[in-house]
This record gives sequence, C-alpha cells and structure tokens, in this order.
Amino acid sequence: MSGLAWRAVWGALVCGAMIHAGGLEAAPSVERTPDGEALLYTKLTEEKAQQGQDYALIHYIHAGWLMPPDMSPAEKAAMQQVLSTGKAEANDAALISALSQCQPAFQEFRAGTELGGCHDGDKGGPHNPPGHNPPGHNPPGPPGHHPGDHVPSPCFPTLFSVPKALCAEGLILEAQGKYGDALNTYVDVLQFSRDVGNSLPNATMFPVALTAGQLGANRIRKLTAKGKLSAEELAIASREIRRSLAENATPRLILDEETTVALATAQKAKADVTAQKALESHDLQAQYFETPYTGRDRDGHAKAMKALTPKTGGVPDMTQIETRHLVMVSVMRQALAAAAVEQYKLARGTYPASLKDSGATATTDPFGTGEFRYILNADRSGYEIYSVGPDGTDQSGEVMYDPAAGVTSAGDIVTTSPEWK
Repeated sequence: MSGLAWRAVWGALVCGAMIHAGGLEAAPSVERTPDGEALLYTKLTEEKAQQGQDYALIHYIHAGWLMPPDMSPAEKAAMQQVLSTGKAEANDAALISALSQCQPAFQEFRAGTELGGCHDGDKGGPHNPPGHNPPGHNPPGPPGHHPGDHVPSPCFPTLFSVPKALCAEGLILEAQGKYGDALNTYVDVLQFSRDVGNSLPNATMFPVALTAGQLGANRIRKLTAKGKLSAEELAIASREIRRSLAENATPRLILDEETTVALATAQKAKADVTAQKALESHDLQAQYFETPYTGRDRDGHAKAMKALTPKTGGVPDMTQIETRHLVMVSVMRQALAAAAVEQYKLARGTYPASLKDSGATATTDPFGTGEFRYILNADRSGYEIYSVGPDGTDQSGEVMYDPAAGVTSAGDIVTTSPEWK
C-alpha cells in the first residue's frame, strides 16, 4: 500500500469514518471500539494477508479489545489502588480476580512484543527505509511510512489499558517474590512503548508512548534497586533499558516530522505565511532543545512559541513533550546506574563508593550540570541516586518530583535501595 493510500486511511481515521468489521478475528469486540481503531486493524490485517508479514500493532489493538469491560467495583478499585501507590498485597483477592480476567489480553499483547519490533534488521522494512532507525531496529507500523510520509493518528484509549494492567500484575508478582517474572512483565511494557513510539512518529502518539515508557522503566528502576534480582536478571534489565535509550523516538525526530507535514499542508494551501511560521517554529525549538537544560530561557521561549503556534495545524509546541522525554531519560539512566550498583554488590558484597566505581557509564543528569547525585548510608548498607529534576533545583533527594503537579514542578527524581535511611 502506497504512502498516499495510507494518508487517505489516516484521514478517514481522524474524521471518524465508519467501517463494517464483520469477519475479523476480533469481530465480537470490534463493535465497542473506536471506529478508527477498527479501521486501522482492518488495514493492517489486510496488509499482513497480502505480504505475509505480521505487525505488532495488530496484536496491541486486539489486546485492548480483549480487556474485560465488566469488572466489579471492587476489582476496579483494587487495580486503581495498586497503580496509584505502586504497591500490591500478595493475596489481594480483588486484584487477583481482576488480573485473571485480563490474561487473554496479556497473551495477545505479548504476541506483539515477541515480534521484537524488528523484521528485516539493518536492511529496513516495508514501512521504514534503511538508515531511518538504529541498526537492527525496524518498528512495526503502516506500510509505506517513512520520513516525510507522516500522517496524523488518533489516540486509542483501549490500546494503553493493557500495559497499565500489566504493571499491576508485575507489582503483585513482586509481592509474591517472583521478581524475575515481574521484570519480564515490565520489559514487555518497555517493548510496547518502543514499538508504538516509533511506529507512527508524531506529536499525537508520542506522549502516550512516553507514558508507557516511563511506566515500564520506572517499575524496572524500582525493582532493580530492591536488590532482589540475580546477576543474569540485572543484565537483562540493563540490556532492555539501554536498548530503549538507543531506539526510542526523540522529540527532535517528532519535531522534524511535524514540520514536514506542516510545510506540505501549507504548500498545498498556498499559505506562504503559515509555511514561514512553521520554519521559524522548527528552528526556534531545535535551537532550544540543543541548549543545555540549565542555560535555557524558559519564559522567553514560551513567549516566542506562543506567537508561532497556531490553534490548529502548523508545528506544535514540543516543549513539555521534550521535558517529559528527559524525565524518561533520567529514569532510564538511573535504572542503569542502580543495576551497576547492585551488580557491584553481588560481586563484592558491598556497595561502591561512587557511581564511577560501579562501572556505570550513563550517569549524566539531563536536568543538571553534571552526574547524578549518589549518596551512601554511613555504614554503606544502602544508597540513594537522584536527579535534580525539571525545575533544576537540588532538593537533596528530600522532595520527590511528581509529574501530576506539573511537568516542570519542583522535586528530585529519586532512586533508593530498601536500606536507605
């Protein structure tokens, strides 16, 4: 299917086109899904039948449809509680019941993650040409997609219900002492975020992929710091985090693609002023992203962007998206640092005196002027690793960053071992 054809498909999605979904594998569930989701599923399954190539998005969409629609109030409350607190009880009957209903969705979801986001390795694939992604990485997405062939996509709520539920399952597995199984569950969420974030790069899908990425990486970071993983499991955690750092789409990639679309739209409408604003917005944001975080004029940038960002169309303001991306980078780097610290302890029986001694390499704080802060207990029985966070103020790890309070709210991004005091 050509890129032009996919533009037509996505145009129909955005406009909410109706489609008859009879005959699909998930036909009984399609009726209660957004029409655009069913249309995408149909097109991808048709492409799969024609080319004989599977797409992870097929399985992710189907998994969302398989999520139980009729949980009891107690089951819903248990799920929400564990996700909000990050803690689960090993014998929580309501949570166990809720998760048992999710197993068909989890199985379908994992059929997508097992594709590994890679079909043709370094050669590129049917939707991304050689060189567009890092070596060996070719994420699933609509055929014909490549830089410049960008189209808007809707955000599918059901698509993201599964990774959230998987994190709840990971938490109860931790409570039951099944740490390796919990790690594998969080890795599935991390794989999903890579696949979705790279499959259709644009400012609509990217923030949701960031949410899933932060969710999975955060759980891996906290599990790693518990000191419950084996050396082999720590190696797996490190490998998956490094892969995400290398392969995840970046705000700069999204900015470039959004600018390409805005310029094409303006050219078609013969809107020279709009095109000029798109170029100015791109250059302003690119320069801002390249400026060290601590040296940025945030207020001045916000005022300049306000004059260049239209209410509809054009190039979106990516400032908050970029900050959220840096939060995820900080979380992932801390996960790597914690894994190195725990590996050091497994080998030597004590925590290292510094992150450098641990052998950790990706320790630069994206929000600070140097390395992550690393502090040991007086008896070296526990440790704390932290970033100064988006506000750039060192709170000594005592005030925790909470994105719910605002993307650039006060607080440090902190990782601690259980023995930290």
